[in-house]
Amino acid sequence: MPATWEIRDGVLYLRLIGIHGREEEGAALARALTSPDLPVPAPMIVDLSSSAANPSASQVAERAECLSTLRPAIKPRCALVVGDALRFGLARMFGAHADNYGIEAEVFWDETSARLWLASELPEADRDQAPDVAAPGARFGPSGRSRPSRPNQR
Repeated sequence: MPATWEIRDGVLYLRLIGIHGREEEGAALARALTSPDLPVPAPMIVDLSSSAANPSASQVAERAECLSTLRPAIKPRCALVVGDALRFGLARMFGAHADNYGIEAEVFWDETSARLWLASELPEADRDQAPDVAAPGARFGPSGRSRPSRPNQR
């Protein structure tokens, strides 16, 4: 399946595998949004680490607009996990478009960092219910936005 979903520890995961299109992504999200286990609003991680898709700039913009229509079921923050430089760039482009719709999207090289970032938005009283993760803290650039780190792979 090119698009799968699961709800784990109160987080909606959308996994995009191989070549996929908006139709498969939308169908998976539609199924997830009808799950009785989905917290509303749900934090969301889109896992692109196994994706081989290469959408055009206009398709990336369309996906950001589509995600905006899912509010209030989805929180206005979305973590994107990538596995290569191309998906990193596409995910950053998605984040720029998502920002136009009031959605903060950040790109990460690993799921643990993505979960930490999603949990960081919780008010202090709700942090006890945040997903249980243990990892080094996120690195922040001069703008205050997280900057994922990854060792050079040559």
